[in-house]
Amino acid sequence: MPDNIIMYYDKLNGAVKYLCDPLSNHEKAIRFRALWYLIYQDELYRKGSDDLLLLCLNAKDARTIMGKSHKGICGAHPLGIKMRWLIRRHDYYWLTILKDFIESARGCIKCQIYDPIQRVPAEALHPVTKAWSFKGWVVDIIGKINPPASNQHAWILV
Repeated sequence: MPDNIIMYYDKLNGAVKYLCDPLSNHEKAIRFRALWYLIYQDELYRKGSDDLLLLCLNAKDARTIMGKSHKGICGAHPLGIKMRWLIRRHDYYWLTILKDFIESARGCIKCQIYDPIQRVPAEALHPVTKAWSFKGWVVDIIGKINPPASNQHAWILV
């Protein structure tokens, strides 16, 4: 078996085994999981949501693809979900794609330096509750206005 199929052999719990030998007796859950995968010319592919075939990569190739897409020619340094979208757009797949991208972005020095600062309070805000409604409201009289207003009001209530 090729290298990328061996990596997925353990993690897919028999789905690859079913793909290699579909005539043998397998559980329904394994057959259902295997619907998303295909072995073609000794390469393992996963069917995407739009029925495109995504090449399943081994760990070494996945790290190479992650590095090229994150720090590549343009050096855009996209983060987690955007990087996953870019990789799937180029027809690659591996099981822990999103988790790996988030971890690699956390380890990238440039992403840490130029990432926008999160302005979050050090602790959660504490709401102030009143025992009665409008308990905190006060009415105050400023005083007599000289000369009175045009509508003949002489006092200001605040």
